[in-house]
Amino acid sequence: MGQTGRPHIARLLLKKGIVKSIDEAFLRFLRQGAEAYVPRFVYTAEEVFNMIRQAGGIGVLAHPLQLQRTGMDLHTAIREMTGIGLDGIEVYYPTHSKKTRAALMRYVDEYGLVMTGGSDYHGDVRPGTTLAGGKNVTVPYDLLEDMKARATTVARRVKIL
Repeated sequence: MGQTGRPHIARLLLKKGIVKSIDEAFLRFLRQGAEAYVPRFVYTAEEVFNMIRQAGGIGVLAHPLQLQRTGMDLHTAIREMTGIGLDGIEVYYPTHSKKTRAALMRYVDEYGLVMTGGSDYHGDVRPGTTLAGGKNVTVPYDLLEDMKARATTVARRVKIL
């Protein structure tokens, strides 16, 4: 499954008959201030990139357009993150138009990053999505080879703290 989050807990509460709906699970237990709510621990971007590299991975900015909701300029954010360990950008995503993909590809080229993609698949929490495809996106297989090559290059530079 990868990671377990509040939607997974909500489904389990529903399955066990503790709640009658996913909404009830969030209202009673999982929203901020509820009895089972656990706040997220926040790491800096640099800490995250270091952990990813130490684990043998590459640091990728997923859902890049979400940054605009924070008021942050996307180009500035990408430039700053590239300086602290960003390796790639999620270019292929269900809500990205061709125009958006083209703009993100320009950032990839400008900063020497890899392109990645995803369907936002989280199991049956999001019906209609599958791994690496669904709705408005099919992730090209050759991106995987580029990511593997980048991970190999990154692994050679990693210093274990």
